[in-house]
Amino acid sequence: MKEGDDARIDSAFTIYYIVVNIGSTFSMLAMPWIKDHWGWHAAFAVCCAGMAPGLVNFAIMRRTLGAIGSAPDNLPVSWPRLVAVLGGGAAFAAATVFILQHKVVAVSCVYAAGVAILGIFG
Repeated sequence: MKEGDDARIDSAFTIYYIVVNIGSTFSMLAMPWIKDHWGWHAAFAVCCAGMAPGLVNFAIMRRTLGAIGSAPDNLPVSWPRLVAVLGGGAAFAAATVFILQHKVVAVSCVYAAGVAILGIFG
């Protein structure tokens, strides 16, 4: 692929994103069945075996797309932004723990998400 071949690059990334979603769907469907028959170790081993070809493909094809795209960002770390991101992550983690420990709150969040989705797409 060459720098100016945008259509082929767009097609490749579209296929990549489709395959990732298909693979995650198969994983979500197969993992409980594998866990019930052979245990958690086997279920995660199967997922690992599925990821291995992807990592090998990435290692082999990395040079192909290496020169395509924007240059890496070499700017220094913005400390206020880093603190804001870490603080937001900690707040999100605390909220998640709270929701998961209170079933009524979790069910309310699911219903609220359903209403929001219907409001947006319905």
